[in-house]
Amino acid sequence: MTCPENCCIGITGTLETMTQDEAIKLIHEAGCAYAYTLSPDTTCLIVGKNPSEHALMNAETFNIHLVFEREFTNKITKQRCGGDA
Repeated sequence: MTCPENCCIGITGTLETMTQDEAIKLIHEAGCAYAYTLSPDTTCLIVGKNPSEHALMNAETFNIHLVFEREFTNKITKQRCGGDA
């Protein structure tokens, strides 16, 4: 997964396939910043199990693209295997 310039990604909910710290490490390895709080500058929100209703409302307010955990992990896997993501 290669992120566009100035990409900023947040996480809400519990990830089932990795810890939040592992996901943050992958976000940084992809060249993105991690959003500890959502803002209009956040470009994407990874949604895990039992996401925060507040985070989802902010994502809608700020027009943040939602990416579910499976999509995120698929893109990371493709990147590691040399595929396009």
